[in-house]
Amino acid sequence: MKQSKYIFIFFLFAVVASLSATTANAQNSGQSKQENPDKIRIVNITAASPVIDGAENEFTIEIEYTLESMDEGSVAIGFNVTDSGGFRMMTRKKVKRGTNLITLKAKVIPKDWKENGDFSVMANLSPYPLPQARYTPMAGTTMVIDFAQ
Repeated sequence: MKQSKYIFIFFLFAVVASLSATTANAQNSGQSKQENPDKIRIVNITAASPVIDGAENEFTIEIEYTLESMDEGSVAIGFNVTDSGGFRMMTRKKVKRGTNLITLKAKVIPKDWKENGDFSVMANLSPYPLPQARYTPMAGTTMVIDFAQ
């Protein structure tokens, strides 16, 4: 009887410790998502001419960014020109801490992905200088670009 009492107490202690660790991890996970102050938003996209599948066009992208996690970063734009789900980064600009509005331009040959997806532009905010190894941007967004009718 005494041995089963100790087993029960040990089991109860293990359950309480497990719940405490799970709660702490959930709180830390929530905090890390909330702690990223860096943001990026595509404000406007302008094409130099009507957007036609396969016809080179120059796009002007107005971007608002907020960089708070470091003193310098880089804003880049890319388009899904070779794969409906992947973006080829075309232009990059070094930026400073704070909130600002910048304009980037890129010449691109648009691709109509039809039922496989939309032709889109991606803007992201990354460290500067870029790491040599694979990295994840601090903030990113995409916007669909419509073709001329």
